Amino acid sequence: MAECSALIPESNLQLYNECMDPRIAEGVLLFNSGKYFEAHEALEEVWLGAVGEEKIFLHGLIQVAAAFH
Repeated sequence: MAECSALIPESNLQLYNECMDPRIAEGVLLFNSGKYFEAHEALEEVWLGAVGEEKIFLHGLIQVAAAFH
């Protein structure tokens, strides 16, 4: 896997593909497109199977998406 910071100048899609679970990338792309409910749903699916700090992080993202919805 390439170093994530080296990919920042390139397309966001490549950054997501290299550095992120594709299901989380989908949620981020939906959020950035203003589709907050859909982002919430996509991220919640990942959150249900997550543990530890990843679960806490995803919970925060889901709450932000819900707040914008």
